[in-house]
Amino acid sequence: MIDRAVGLVYMPGLEPLIGAPDLVDVVEIEPEMFWYERDGEVALYQRAWERVARLPVPKLVHGVGYAVGGTVCPAQLSLLRRCVDELGVAWASHHLAFNWFGEPARFSGFLLPPRQTDDGVRAAASSIRAFAAAMPCPVAIETGVNYLRPRADELLDGEFVARVCRAADCGLLLDLHNLWANQQNGRDSIDAYLAALPLDRVIEVHIAGGFALDGYWLDAHSGPPPDALFDVLADVLPCLPAVRAVCFEVLAPFVPRVGIDGVGAVLERIRRVWSRPRGRVSTVTRTCTPVTGPSAEAWEHALGSLAIGEPPSTPLARALATDPAVGLLAKLVMQGRAGMVTGALRLTVRLLVIALGPDATFALLERFCRASPPRPFASAESEAFAAWLAGQELALPYLADALAFDLASGRAESTGEPVEVTLSIDPRVLCEALGRGELPQGDPIRVVATVTPGPTELAAPDFRDGVADSNAPGV
Repeated sequence: MIDRAVGLVYMPGLEPLIGAPDLVDVVEIEPEMFWYERDGEVALYQRAWERVARLPVPKLVHGVGYAVGGTVCPAQLSLLRRCVDELGVAWASHHLAFNWFGEPARFSGFLLPPRQTDDGVRAAASSIRAFAAAMPCPVAIETGVNYLRPRADELLDGEFVARVCRAADCGLLLDLHNLWANQQNGRDSIDAYLAALPLDRVIEVHIAGGFALDGYWLDAHSGPPPDALFDVLADVLPCLPAVRAVCFEVLAPFVPRVGIDGVGAVLERIRRVWSRPRGRVSTVTRTCTPVTGPSAEAWEHALGSLAIGEPPSTPLARALATDPAVGLLAKLVMQGRAGMVTGALRLTVRLLVIALGPDATFALLERFCRASPPRPFASAESEAFAAWLAGQELALPYLADALAFDLASGRAESTGEPVEVTLSIDPRVLCEALGRGELPQGDPIRVVATVTPGPTELAAPDFRDGVADSNAPGV
């Protein structure tokens, strides 16, 4: 039974906290973390999935790969249903955003804000109902973050969420840090947003931290929440009669920086707030007039194509391109793709950084992103980068070996079976040299290596700020 539960959104490195007495009552799983794509088919990393399924606390599911806020209905619902069934969750949630657009559907590489009009409400409600129909449990949608400037031809943020929630007849996941970021970036205030929401539909709350970048406050899940956000949590909890869990989000690259004790301190603080809530939120009933303008589909095509770096091709896209946040979104898409590649191709990217330097390596990744569209899984993104890199004719010793070993490691992890690969260097020598920050030396030899499932014990460079930190954990 999940009730008044304090939880974590699961990330590697948080295992020591999960199941600790009076600390973590529930863990929320993002199932797409455990999916891979090969030859157009999406499947589970079975060994990793089984490990997370054995975690000794109740679980929730929070979808991230096929958002439910746009005109493209969520895909892979059968695989998501399988994950929900195997974990036996009390409810499942998803993002009120879009990250697929167009026909045929293309991936945007980032969760983008939907069209906040009557048409956008209808589109989102239709997608959410498809999501709900495929699930064996109640579903909720998450209040989103929006870096774009407010527009005169759209509903206010909270009003849009409220109308979608009622039209889809679903629950709400109240992400307070998303509301905080919106307020910091000049959109709805937290008070106005909360006043518009049907708070009796909130079943779960998220709380997180962020940081400033390019004049924006990012919902980066990078550390402890701001102190003032705990005050907001204390104010809002008594106004949520159906809430059953408050979960802290921190992304895997930041776990070592925050530290296990730091994450534990956030969880303890959430529990203290829940034991002594304040309750100062007032709700109001708003009358909202219909809002029209460009269609939800046109909006998604314009914003999605700009986010992946395409030039504006419609009047709406040209208007959106004047918003400084579009450049931020394109930057975040690029950094996310760099993170997937560096996490999956650790040896390859480490070799590139040592041989070319971090700036030139990041420029190489940028060229790849301009030449190739985003993909939703690191497996497909890394294979595309490997194929592209092989065509760049870089005269770097043992680059082909690093690529071959990395790809074999990915295949072994996805299948759970050993994979043989022929190299021109002993892989132990390759790993040891790169681990020391050196390029391998010596004459090529022929080595047939067997790669077994399991992570490569070598940290990946971190490109979140456009510069590699060779000591950073894998992104």
